[in-house]
Amino acid sequence: MMRLFLFALTLALFMTAFSEPFMLKSKRNSKYLGANHMGDLVLLDADAILWKWVGTTLVNKKNGQYLDITGADTSNGAQIVTWWNAHGGKHQQWKTEGDYIVSLMN
Repeated sequence: MMRLFLFALTLALFMTAFSEPFMLKSKRNSKYLGANHMGDLVLLDADAILWKWVGTTLVNKKNGQYLDITGADTSNGAQIVTWWNAHGGKHQQWKTEGDYIVSLMN
């Protein structure tokens, strides 16, 4: 199974309840993963960057876009973006393993 550590960062998963919005915070620099107005993934200091589980997908609360591995790329260093719709592909599906979020792609 391919493990994606978003932007080569080790992320801690902070959530109050699995169905509630939560933040992804880098253990390396204490910044939060979010999406800007263009849909680009960015690291921000703001604590208002929220993600929500919808089934096995991660949706950014700010722009409603889905966390996606570009082109279902399985190579190390694959680009992770937000995508405007869910299409059911494995490259938009995630799960938690301890403190990590990993892709469901093989």
